[in-house]
Amino acid sequence: MLKKRNRLTKKEFEKVFRKGTPFIFTDFIVKYHSSTLPFSRFGISVGLKISKKAVARNAMRRHLYIALEELLDTFAKGDYIILVRQKKEIPALKTSFLSVFNVISTRLNK
Repeated sequence: MLKKRNRLTKKEFEKVFRKGTPFIFTDFIVKYHSSTLPFSRFGISVGLKISKKAVARNAMRRHLYIALEELLDTFAKGDYIILVRQKKEIPALKTSFLSVFNVISTRLNK
C-alpha cells in the first residue's frame, strides 16, 4: 500500500477528476494535475462495470497500488487518478499499467 502522503484524499480526488488532463488508453484513463508538492500523489478508481463484487475491485486496486510503489520515483511530480476501463486478469493488468505509465512519463517529461 502507498504511504498516506502519496494518496489523494476524497476532496483532492474530485479536484483532479474535474480539472485534470486526461490521457486515454484502452485499459486505463489517467488524469494528471500539476502540484506544488515535492512528491506525486495517486488515486485509483475501479468502477462497477469492471466487477459487481467489491472484493474483486479492491483486489485490482491493491495490485495497482503495489505496482505504483515500485515506480513511485519515476513519475513527474503531480496528482494522478487512474480509472480502470477494462476487466483483465491481474498480471495482464499490471503489465498494461506499467507500459501506460512509461508512455505518460515520457509525455510529461518533454
